[in-house]
Amino acid sequence: MVKWIIINSLGEEIRKIIASQGKTAFETWKTLEKSFIVSHERRCMEIRKKLNSLKYNEEQDINIFIATLQNLIDELENIDHDMEPSTKAGILNRALPENLRFINVFQYKHDWNKL
Repeated sequence: MVKWIIINSLGEEIRKIIASQGKTAFETWKTLEKSFIVSHERRCMEIRKKLNSLKYNEEQDINIFIATLQNLIDELENIDHDMEPSTKAGILNRALPENLRFINVFQYKHDWNKL
């Protein structure tokens, strides 16, 4: 019964693949987990890549940019470890275009929350 519920809650493409993978609901669930859950290390790497490639576009609202930056940092800190405020300030500085780097973000490197 439970396996039937799991199988029938999937989309057609995935259902075709998963239906024959496990004899029990538990085996079916484990197959789904292995297929769709991203590993801890891989997720950390993906977030770091996003942080390193994040660039502020001057046509974008600065508040949205800062919120996006903070969300990525929060997510990384939740699954990995806390970042030093100076590291966060460095990420922000790299994300700003040259003409906006006159704003000295390093004055906030010890108190990220003032940004």
